[in-house]
Amino acid sequence: MDKVINDIYTCLTNFLTEDEKKLKLLIKIQVRKCLNYMNREDFPIELIEPLAEAIALEYLEEEEREAKRITAGDTSVEYNSSSSVTDRVAVSMREQLNRFRRVGTVGTTAQK
Repeated sequence: MDKVINDIYTCLTNFLTEDEKKLKLLIKIQVRKCLNYMNREDFPIELIEPLAEAIALEYLEEEEREAKRITAGDTSVEYNSSSSVTDRVAVSMREQLNRFRRVGTVGTTAQK
């Protein structure tokens, strides 16, 4: 899994300049969610770039949120977030993940 994380990190560094540890943790969380959704133990190399792009888009959209209210005294900023707390990376990747999804439970089917 470290190789997959490093490959996605390499793709993401083209889009984002972020702390390496923070970015690798974010990648590891998303890879684990994708693996759980697909019922797999291996991460398909075909999904490395699409996952990196989905993470980058989510990060950039989060940075461009509109301020709902800004208060100068004691500095308060409230953002307009109309979206729910769902994991938008996994949701946006769902169609691509379905192509690699295995039916059944991990470890119970014979892999060829």
